Amino acid sequence: MKLTAMQNLAPLLAVLMLFPGHAGEGAEQASGSPAAPVAPGLPDPLGPATAPDGPVPLVISRGEGRVPLVIPRDEKLVFSVSVDLGVLGSPKIGEVAILSKVDPFHVFGGPESEAQELERGSVTAIAVGQYAFYEVREELSTQIMPQDWPHFIYRKNQTGTENRRRELKVGLKDDVYTASFRSDTHCDECKSKKHFVSGTWPWQEPRHCKDCKRGEHRIWRDPKSAEVTPGSLDMLSATMVARALVAKPEGTAPEQLHVLSKLEVWDVSLTRGERKRQTVKAGKFSTVLISLEAVPPPEEEEDGKQFSGLFGIHGSISMWFDEATGVPVLIEGSVPAGPISLDVRIELQSYSGAPAGFGSR
Repeated sequence: MKLTAMQNLAPLLAVLMLFPGHAGEGAEQASGSPAAPVAPGLPDPLGPATAPDGPVPLVISRGEGRVPLVIPRDEKLVFSVSVDLGVLGSPKIGEVAILSKVDPFHVFGGPESEAQELERGSVTAIAVGQYAFYEVREELSTQIMPQDWPHFIYRKNQTGTENRRRELKVGLKDDVYTASFRSDTHCDECKSKKHFVSGTWPWQEPRHCKDCKRGEHRIWRDPKSAEVTPGSLDMLSATMVARALVAKPEGTAPEQLHVLSKLEVWDVSLTRGERKRQTVKAGKFSTVLISLEAVPPPEEEEDGKQFSGLFGIHGSISMWFDEATGVPVLIEGSVPAGPISLDVRIELQSYSGAPAGFGSR
């Protein structure tokens, strides 16, 4: 059972944060309650960014009246991942971490003065875990660039016992909102001598390997493209929208998103919920619940397929964010493990570069 959960660790660690973070690296801590209606470390979701106590994050508009994407300029968050095994306890099965960063974006061939005014936001999530003979390291990243195509580039790279790669590009191409997806596969009888293995018996000739697990023996498939709903996001970017939603007034209508899984578009609702004090490895925090619910594409509705998003969690996902700054503190949900589901807890254990208003209190 625990091994099955470990095999789900790669998608389970799909979204939040970065590894390695450094335990003990803390942002400056400040006391006091957040100003209403906009917390000091957050942008107004319907107006300009405000961050009087630190660098203003990169705010990427999603259109009038919609909650934007908010990318911190240099932030590291490290999370501990554990599963609930009932009487067997809640063992830690890995770590997830997030690196959020903003840097200059240079347009090829454009004037240097103009290029310096543009910025690119990026979020990198790296998950690591090991149990018995199974190891996994999964890196997910998204880049949000100030251009039509590609506007987003989302990549997934898993190494360890199993190896695979995915890439999703999204944006406006020839005036059509388009997604292009490609994945890799084991090479099929290629001519490279590096992929040949020795025979079982001395008299057997070396032959091409078959369905091995080596990452260097995998090749890209041809990409596939499709027209998708305008404004569709990758999963990492959707998480940054959830972070900004904390700044909206309590009781407002859910925020509607279109989130891509490969070339499938899921309708996702983010709902701002209750406030609650949470105790995690990094300390005690006043948090706000953001619930994620997803509706499958029409072609998937009859199959009973569940949304697999953050951390491979299926169905609904509960995300708890610090109410003063929007920093994620705790994520809860369930992960399939063979015929059953296991409750998973992903809790903040260390951080650096967080907004000045963030800290245990």
